[in-house]
Amino acid sequence: TGGGGGANGAPPTASTAVSADSHDCFLAGSLVVMADGSRKAIEDVKEGDEVLTGGAAGATGVVTKALVHPVDVSKAAFLNVVSFGGVQGTRSHPVMVDGEWTDFGAYAGATVDARPAADVKQWYNLEVDAHAAPGASLHAYVLETADGSARVVASGLGDNDVLNRRYPRQQEWKETVARELISPPSLAALNACNTAGAAAKNLAATPSAPAASAWVSARS
Repeated sequence: TGGGGGANGAPPTASTAVSADSHDCFLAGSLVVMADGSRKAIEDVKEGDEVLTGGAAGATGVVTKALVHPVDVSKAAFLNVVSFGGVQGTRSHPVMVDGEWTDFGAYAGATVDARPAADVKQWYNLEVDAHAAPGASLHAYVLETADGSARVVASGLGDNDVLNRRYPRQQEWKETVARELISPPSLAALNACNTAGAAAKNLAATPSAPAASAWVSARS
């Protein structure tokens, strides 16, 4: 759907702006906290860099992909951009609040404004610890406000289908996993299956009439 302006060609408000793509990322200039405590603009973070993950105190992870998503201005003219102290990103990027994942757009103190898609140009995101064993990593990275007064723990699942299915943090992934989930059979169905299996086993063990007669003759 193309995103035009508001009434009389005026820019849309943040509530009516249309996202030009489905990627959930951050804008250039958003500061990532590295493993050594230094900060690096997200567009400068590279594969193999070590970052804070926001997990256990001082936990770090390895960037397995540094993702860049160009904005498709043909899909929308304006974008909703969430801002929090210099950290700028999409509304639906998952961030951790009190141990739970929520949308960046709902982050306390954040503001949302509509910007021309042509000015945004590119979104950036990080995939962290893609090859870690299940449960061994938070798969996240830490962003810090420009003045260093606050930090945001952002999801680092990237575009990895396996990770997003294993840890569905966004609504679209939760819905995808729910659609793909196969409902377990009911207890009644399991009982019926067990009963049928037992009957088949007993039937197989029952001797045929000729065999039974032969056995009786042999015993006589």
